[in-house]
Amino acid sequence: MSIRWEEPYHDGGSKVSGYWIEKKERNTIIWVEGLVDGLEYQFRVYAMNSAGLSKASEASKRAVAQNPVGYIVERKPYTVTGEGRWLKCNYTNVTDTNFTITALGEGEEYEFRVIAKNANGVLSLASVSTGPVTCKAEYSMYHTSRADSKLLVDTVVIRAGSDLVLDAAVGGKPEPKVSWSKGTKELELCEKYALQYSSTRAMAIIKFCDRDDTGKYVLTVKNASGTKTAEVNVKVLDTPGPCQEITVSNVSEEKCTVSWKEPLEDGGDPITHYIVERRDTNRLNWVIMEAECKALTCEIKRLFKNNEYIFRVRGVNKYGSGVVVQSTPIFARNSFTVPSPPGAPEILAVGKDFATIEWLKPESDGGSEVTNYLIEFRERKSVRWIKVNRDSVLKDTSFKVTGLHEGNIYQFRITAMNAAGDSEPSEVSMYAVCRVPTGTPDPPSIPRVTDTHKDNISLA
Repeated sequence: MSIRWEEPYHDGGSKVSGYWIEKKERNTIIWVEGLVDGLEYQFRVYAMNSAGLSKASEASKRAVAQNPVGYIVERKPYTVTGEGRWLKCNYTNVTDTNFTITALGEGEEYEFRVIAKNANGVLSLASVSTGPVTCKAEYSMYHTSRADSKLLVDTVVIRAGSDLVLDAAVGGKPEPKVSWSKGTKELELCEKYALQYSSTRAMAIIKFCDRDDTGKYVLTVKNASGTKTAEVNVKVLDTPGPCQEITVSNVSEEKCTVSWKEPLEDGGDPITHYIVERRDTNRLNWVIMEAECKALTCEIKRLFKNNEYIFRVRGVNKYGSGVVVQSTPIFARNSFTVPSPPGAPEILAVGKDFATIEWLKPESDGGSEVTNYLIEFRERKSVRWIKVNRDSVLKDTSFKVTGLHEGNIYQFRITAMNAAGDSEPSEVSMYAVCRVPTGTPDPPSIPRVTDTHKDNISLA
């Protein structure tokens, strides 16, 4: 007597190494070995792996142990009158209750019958004829899909860590080729996927589901008659996936801005907030900067100048905090520099106790606006520079320096200032002598016409 069974849905994390088979007679409760002709038996099976025996399968239907029976299959061309001679189709013993007859003529009509033969060679009477059967190619195909033993709905929802079973009854003539795929990629037998394909069944078991198993699964049934497909949308309830495109901008000595985009996978539930952390690359511990950030950007403060930092972000939903994503390292330093030196100051006017000076702006502000100019002067016989506007802000490029002494000779220089600090001082000015003007100025040069219009003329 031959029996068969299907593999267990789950191997327990260790490959099935064998099976243990038991049987019992109809009127006993003891499971034993060996068969007796004519008695009725039931069977059950255990699976074995490195951890031991599984629970027993459900018991089979009862079956009687008998000596092997063979069958003779006969055929003849079909005629309305029933004429013709029956010809034997099999020259070896047929013990199954099905048989494929070959070498028939395409389009011809035949009829068939079967005769049973026991171990002693005694033949039964012939079965009733099948009636006319035309020999022709016959194509058909079908599938009926199920997910976790339930009829398919628009989306199958499953918790992370569970096993998902995609089961389908299939069939067709000729026997179809079947496969499960996720999107366009066919599933392959591995530790993650358990696949069972037969002529009547297509089963895929996705083990320990997580957010990456969310998506569309497609059953494909294919034979000579064409291709049919069935789709299953699966949503795995899990923590969020990694955030996208984390960037760090507006970096200065004390702060910066961390930005990111929403995760592609929200874990099947809306993200409520984000956790933002930073780490000094010289340390191992992470420091939470924002425990419940509701936006997709966060300003990080209290950085230390010239320290190197890494930032990371993760989304949170009702199932917990998701996968973290890290930024590239950055240094806490200004992204701009000090200005270039201003132009050397020119002396516009000098009096008894003052001098008016003017200068050109720096060629470069260093990437940050010039917020102040510092004016300094020194006497001709001194090496010490004295600040003029120590406590006031000057943004103009001209200034009247007062409080000078009559008869002294002075030089001036200018320093530009921005958020990054002070520039190098400008070149020094020409000497200026503080005294009361004693003569009249020389006459100007001859005027030169630079432009003329209908009602005005420009001179230089």
